[in-house]
Amino acid sequence: ACGARLFVQKFRLQHGLEGHTGCVNTLHFNQRGTRLASGSDDLKVLVWDWLRRRPVLQFDSGHKSNVFQLALEPDSPCTFLSAGEDAVVFTIDLRQDRPASKLVVTKEKEKKVGLYTIFVNPANTSQFAVGGRDQFVRIYDQRKIDENENNGVLKKFCPHHLVNSESKANITCLVYSHDGSELLASYNDEDIYLFDSGHSDGAQYSRRYKGHRNN
Repeated sequence: ACGARLFVQKFRLQHGLEGHTGCVNTLHFNQRGTRLASGSDDLKVLVWDWLRRRPVLQFDSGHKSNVFQLALEPDSPCTFLSAGEDAVVFTIDLRQDRPASKLVVTKEKEKKVGLYTIFVNPANTSQFAVGGRDQFVRIYDQRKIDENENNGVLKKFCPHHLVNSESKANITCLVYSHDGSELLASYNDEDIYLFDSGHSDGAQYSRRYKGHRNN
């Protein structure tokens, strides 16, 4: 339905929410749709009562650079993850006095990898996937992150032709399927790839989708 022109033309602005002082990069509703979380270049996270057009919570994200995406945990209305250009993933618990705490710094060897996208596995909310300024999809498990072992990564996926490529392919967006069995990743100036999340570390993609432009 979202692709139907007549349907889209019926959309009207319902509310305008003002609170950030920088570009808003990410928006997420909670599962009930009663709250809206936003992240911005101003390094703040706001949680809105969007019907009343006011924030109910505002705090520093902890990030040192742009907050590019938030990922709500499906089973918890109070916790979510944030990913930023500084390569850090924070876990945020709205019940705490200081909501944000650092979870992991994403690295390839010793080099930090800025992040654009994060998504929680809906079938296993301890696991989440991130993508950003390199060619690798990385999966982490919050219960066993050890940054001294494989930089804390549970497993990584990448199209095999991009592993050692000189191409500057970045992952701009990734999502899990509804049952967590698959991961879809979109690359800039490249294609869209589907990975089986249950496959072993380094496994090849299962499908490749061509034709889009993302630069």
